[in-house]
Amino acid sequence: MRRILRGLVALGCVAYPLVALWAGRHGQPRFADLALAEHLGSMLVLGVVFGNTLRPGRTPLVTRFAAARQPAMSPRLRCYTRGVTAAWTLFFAAMAAASVLLFVLGPLRDWAWFASVGTPLLVAAMFVLEYLARRAWLDAHEQAGPFEAIRAYMAYRMGAGR
Repeated sequence: MRRILRGLVALGCVAYPLVALWAGRHGQPRFADLALAEHLGSMLVLGVVFGNTLRPGRTPLVTRFAAARQPAMSPRLRCYTRGVTAAWTLFFAAMAAASVLLFVLGPLRDWAWFASVGTPLLVAAMFVLEYLARRAWLDAHEQAGPFEAIRAYMAYRMGAGR
């Protein structure tokens, strides 16, 4: 059943942009719809990737990254990294919802600004907020600075994360 659902989602990801491109008024491509599909698809895929790791029996994604740096993690750090994974999941869901609402209800220029400028700024703000939360809630030996976090992610990608 999961394979069928994944196949349908993949088909939708391919079919929607093609239909949007060719089904515009008077045969004109609807490039705005393609841009929405790209932005919305990115946010949804990231949200699903993070969210799926929160299911029972799975290791949250941020916990996996942290384990690459610090294999023996305290329960407090595990709880924190699970919360960060949940926060990113909610963030991506909110970004997807905001994208659709702005696209449907507002002028195209507002949505375009949100998608091209606002989204990167909000992602950067999430990283800054998470860094500040980490400094406030975790002991010094459990914290990773920005470069250590990047190294931990790279170690995860090169090692057990494959």
